[in-house]
Amino acid sequence: AGRRAIGGPVALSVPSDLGRHALREWLDAFQDLYPEVSLQVRVGDHVADMFRAPIALAIRYGVPDDSSLVALPLAAGNRRVLCAAPAYFARHGRPHRPAELTGHNCLRFALSDSLHDRWTFHQDGQPQVVRVDGDRCSDDGELVRRWALAGRGLAYKSRLDVWDDLRAGRLETALDDYPGELAPLHLVSAHRSMLSPTVQALRGYLQQQVTAYLD
Repeated sequence: AGRRAIGGPVALSVPSDLGRHALREWLDAFQDLYPEVSLQVRVGDHVADMFRAPIALAIRYGVPDDSSLVALPLAAGNRRVLCAAPAYFARHGRPHRPAELTGHNCLRFALSDSLHDRWTFHQDGQPQVVRVDGDRCSDDGELVRRWALAGRGLAYKSRLDVWDDLRAGRLETALDDYPGELAPLHLVSAHRSMLSPTVQALRGYLQQQVTAYLD
């Protein structure tokens, strides 16, 4: 009876990089489990206005600024990692301390009017913030990842976004002794009334997939 109750349309906004890769596969598998579910998926890194847009749910990194939103954790301990292609490190060397990033081409992410050019690392629990520069930036996380894969510079990405690339050796991490900032992944809803049995099942399924993926 529980499985029959899970169905109907779900409108979902997802980040560009994760949405096109791992998340797409997980959503496909969820619909295989629950064929009565239909998905309307918007891909992009800009945060939708969930009170105006026809989007009931969003999957987003970080904690929403708006305290009226309901944020359910999917990967609370996810962090950002500094990474680049082996070819980049071969040409330009590998930074060993955060301060050395000022001598590297850093691939920056820009969202709305905000350029993410301050990258935070931790040593002995204390944050070290480095202002970085480079010859390109984008508001599309997938494009930043592709630049990194092409050896164009260093990227500061969610581990979830680049996990397959790291395992395959297409990207390598640096500054492993300086953990990056937390980038928790949440399922965000405008109101608790939107947390239907279908949404709860989706949240549980995605939590399982993220955990298994990072293991």
